[in-house]
Amino acid sequence: MSNLEIEDILRAEKFFPAPLIWSRSKENVVRTRTALEIDGEIKGHFFLEINATTHTRLQIADFVLVYQGIPISRMRFNPNSPHTNKLRKGMPRILKGLHLRAGEHRYYSWDNNKHLGFPPPKGLHMDVAEVVTEKLNDFAAAAGFFCGKTNIAGQIPAPPHEPLLEEFYK
Repeated sequence: MSNLEIEDILRAEKFFPAPLIWSRSKENVVRTRTALEIDGEIKGHFFLEINATTHTRLQIADFVLVYQGIPISRMRFNPNSPHTNKLRKGMPRILKGLHLRAGEHRYYSWDNNKHLGFPPPKGLHMDVAEVVTEKLNDFAAAAGFFCGKTNIAGQIPAPPHEPLLEEFYK
């Protein structure tokens, strides 16, 4: 698959063929995964996957568009660890070596990662992130941001979230 074909998929308007349903993945994480519809057809090997924490002070979520088992766009909402971009040829200069702190929402776009090609070399995919500068106060705002960036129409229902009390963090 060429970079242009991936870009065409990302540009196309995408729809959910059925309502999204959350299921427990781990003790503290729920997950949803759905195929996406483009031009009235469900695109084979093309999925939206979302993982979200349920019992954390701030809800942490990962949004990932996956094609043929490989991420082509992703976002981390309220990440609990820092991230540093590599110094790699072909990537946007402004993002080389960029350090993102824990808690800074980050978006990994195809444009910033396509220098690796599709499929990318084993173990090297979607590792160049940029800071999300928009204020994302909750899961709904993060879902709206990701859907806007990836041209997904429709609503993503909020996952369950029972935040821990602040006193547990003192």
